Amino acid sequence: MFYVYTYFINDKPIYVGKGKKGRYLDHWNKIINGKSIRNKSFNSRLKRLFELNEEPIIKKIDCDSEEHAFELEEFLITEIGRLDLGNGSLSNLTNGGEGRAGSIISESHREAVRISNSTREVSDLVKNNFCKWNIGNHHSEEMKQQLSNSNKGKKRTPEQCENYKRAALNRTQEHKDNISKALKQKYSLA
Repeated sequence: MFYVYTYFINDKPIYVGKGKKGRYLDHWNKIINGKSIRNKSFNSRLKRLFELNEEPIIKKIDCDSEEHAFELEEFLITEIGRLDLGNGSLSNLTNGGEGRAGSIISESHREAVRISNSTREVSDLVKNNFCKWNIGNHHSEEMKQQLSNSNKGKKRTPEQCENYKRAALNRTQEHKDNISKALKQKYSLA
């Protein structure tokens, strides 16, 4: 079910968006996890709030369709007004109604993104940060179950199987020892 959400600071609306499921929390979760939002005005307002140990008030209005949600989003943004246009308090950068849900990405675009990502050079600093990022973080039992359920019944393509085999052949002895050690600890064999 789609809805329209509005972020408030001190009873003043600062952002209107459209979403479903937990979308309305995405902006705030990025801020509390030290990440940024592309919308610089909205980002700085939420960051300031976080630094003051306060939270925004978020109100949702359920809609019976995505089309209704787009219309309501556009209506609210127009009625409240945008900060960048000087006619209101919202940090929105558009008039709404043009979200990406349900958009179809062409095969040629997917291929261009795949090629771009596969040829991208990543510095050692970034690689090290990727490695450290998840150390000490563990999934809850509920999350483990969700991950398990999402993968059940999925069949790997022959290409995926070949990629896994190729990756296994390129493992160093240290990598193999670490995998062995982790599995032994997991199953209390060590």
